[in-house]
Amino acid sequence: MTEHQQLQTRLLNFDRPEDVKQAVDWIRQGQVVAFPTETVYGLGADAFNAEAVLKVFHAKGRPADNPLIVHLSSMDQLPWVVDPKCIDTDAYRRSIEVGRIFWPGPLSILFPKLSKIPDVVTAGLSTVVVRIPSNPIAQKLIAASGTPIAAPSANISGRPSPTCVAHVMRDLGGRIPGIVEGGCASVGVESTVVDLFRDPPAILRPGGVTLEQLLPHVPNLTVFGKHPRPAPPVPSTPVATSPRAHPEAAVPSTQPASASAASAPAQGAAPEGHLPTLGELLTAQRGGALLAPGETPPTPGMKYQHYCPEAAVVTFDAAAPPESEPAQCAALRAAIEGALRMRFGAGPAPASLPAQAQQLIMRADRVGVMLTRNALAAYPADLRQHPSIFFVQTGPGLAEVQRSLFQALRAFDSESQVQCILAEAVPEVAEGLAIMNRLRKATSVLVGLPDPAAAAAPL
Repeated sequence: MTEHQQLQTRLLNFDRPEDVKQAVDWIRQGQVVAFPTETVYGLGADAFNAEAVLKVFHAKGRPADNPLIVHLSSMDQLPWVVDPKCIDTDAYRRSIEVGRIFWPGPLSILFPKLSKIPDVVTAGLSTVVVRIPSNPIAQKLIAASGTPIAAPSANISGRPSPTCVAHVMRDLGGRIPGIVEGGCASVGVESTVVDLFRDPPAILRPGGVTLEQLLPHVPNLTVFGKHPRPAPPVPSTPVATSPRAHPEAAVPSTQPASASAASAPAQGAAPEGHLPTLGELLTAQRGGALLAPGETPPTPGMKYQHYCPEAAVVTFDAAAPPESEPAQCAALRAAIEGALRMRFGAGPAPASLPAQAQQLIMRADRVGVMLTRNALAAYPADLRQHPSIFFVQTGPGLAEVQRSLFQALRAFDSESQVQCILAEAVPEVAEGLAIMNRLRKATSVLVGLPDPAAAAAPL
């Protein structure tokens, strides 16, 4: 039996003084504790205690070169973690100005670090990412502990982030001493991370504060590594449309890429006529790092695949100018309906659907549909009532989609237990930038649909 399995995870309620004391004692004694923030639940440890921080990595299975965000309860605590040699710089002054506007809240700011911060917190980098959460329970825990708290999301590394206690318990129950209860996260995705010391200043990770909210205060702000929209696929030969075309389809593997990578064949090495298993397809499509293998990311969320449910995710993107919203919704609905009828109605493979997406869908006995723009009623009744198709509505509106995104991805695994999820992309404006940042990382195949506005234009 491992150390993880021997722990009895307690639920704490900060309305009880003895529970506050217990959580603070754990932090001061070098233990870890999960706690709520307005973004997602975090798994915290004393940021000055390297051994305690290592327990965070151990509980999550987190790569050591993925730095943590350090949480404070007020700006007065910045001298605890920020190198004083930077305070006379324009970048520091600009960072402080932005912090005064958005703190406490879902914004994290990168600073040169004080040497007292252990390298394990920052993955050996000379910078530290700092946040002041607005959640009153998080504020109380940090202030009462008397130390900065280093905390990533309180989930198994790579899984969708936790936005309620049940998510934390499902992932880390038996691995950590306790979880502080605090309801559901109000924002629903992690904080925005900005680096105002670089030229030009940049959003390193989109999150709870939007680009549009930041631009009035940092006019030359850019978005690091923003993804281009995928091109519509060239029509290809459809794969076999019977889910039983290969013996392995009878019991499709639902292992995430990390669990199956060791056994997956090299690309192009499959024997002739071999139809890959779902596990192999997930490994090939979703297993790669987002930065070079030897490169250390300055902030979480930049290098490794994150937010992945156990099911494969096929995301359909019909992004176009806002004035074509009805046409975009219709294009998304038509593409997803076509994919569902291919799988469950013996229909032809849609021309817009690449072979990899066809394979993932045809391997699935149960398929989920994540609605972000269309209403459930827009889909035909026979699909809505099909026993092997499960719809989850995340809208209406980008703020609500953002708030419910991780909840929806987890629900497909824990409640409907689908093997493939068909998701509608959203425009990358306002909260849509953070939504698509997470959804892209969870996605196995991203399908770019033809621009409906261009298709409707006269010749």
